[in-house]
Amino acid sequence: MKIACLGTSANPPHLGHVKIAQLLLKRHLADQIWIIPSYHHVFGKPLLPWKYRWAMVKMITNKKIKACDIEKNRRGKSYTIDTVLALQNKYPQHKFYWIIGSDIVKKGEYLKWHKWSYLKQKINFIVIQRSGYKVGRYPKTFNHILRLNTPISSTEIRRRLARHQPFAHLVPPKIAKYLKYLQKHHLLKYHSS
Repeated sequence: MKIACLGTSANPPHLGHVKIAQLLLKRHLADQIWIIPSYHHVFGKPLLPWKYRWAMVKMITNKKIKACDIEKNRRGKSYTIDTVLALQNKYPQHKFYWIIGSDIVKKGEYLKWHKWSYLKQKINFIVIQRSGYKVGRYPKTFNHILRLNTPISSTEIRRRLARHQPFAHLVPPKIAKYLKYLQKHHLLKYHSS
């Protein structure tokens, strides 16, 4: 099976993640999408506790969109190369792809990834064109480029939550309800990894 992996801090997951998964399935670029929330963010980005992010990722799953907890089981920092090797070792019957946004390509952030030269030999990448991050010419490493207008970001959702502004139109209904519950009970606390 072709598995496209969406590594994310899922802080929180939103409709943009769902649209990416649906587009890849519609274009037959993958048989399944695995959403992989990071356990500890490599650059120390403040995150909601794992149990809340994991619960929300499971709320957007179905037959073709799966939640994968491989990073929780590995613990430690969430280096993409380690996750990729763990997936390939555990599921040798599958062909894996890694989904990234064009912002990562445009800013050259992928060059800072741990063991990048080794990683690019181990997995193929699917790039989602994000608004505001048009790339003129992609390096050969990125062979699948998809255009999808998804201006939604977890940062914007967190900002709206902090200011008590409407956010439900940016996330699936179950996640909106869950975030309201966390907010009501003062559980929306972000911790550094």
